[in-house]
Amino acid sequence: CLRIVRSPQGQQRRDALMQAVLALREGLQAHGLSLLGTPAPIVPVLLGPAATARLAARALGQAGLLANLVEYPAVAQNAARLRMLVMAQHTPAQARQAAALVAQALQEAAGGEGMETAAMGLDLLPAGH
Repeated sequence: CLRIVRSPQGQQRRDALMQAVLALREGLQAHGLSLLGTPAPIVPVLLGPAATARLAARALGQAGLLANLVEYPAVAQNAARLRMLVMAQHTPAQARQAAALVAQALQEAAGGEGMETAAMGLDLLPAGH
């Protein structure tokens, strides 16, 4: 296992992972979403009130995006979030698509009015899984 980590293949996987992470973060921010933390494979996205977050998480699941919703009491009230997980197999294009899906789901959950900030957790599956 350490052989792969230290190999050129391991470096390529880390580089691919960071490209997807940055594409996801940039896509989410371009849609006006608030993110927590620094660039890493786990991307917390603030969503806001639990009711809105639940509707958005359900819509994401129906769209084929695995979403792990984190809500009270794990986080403060009205601070629900998605916990998105990026893998090296995700492409930047998939990450941008996921960002657009999150923004759309949150906007629809909020009734089409301005997006409220909140945080959600999302596991993105690579194509074919």
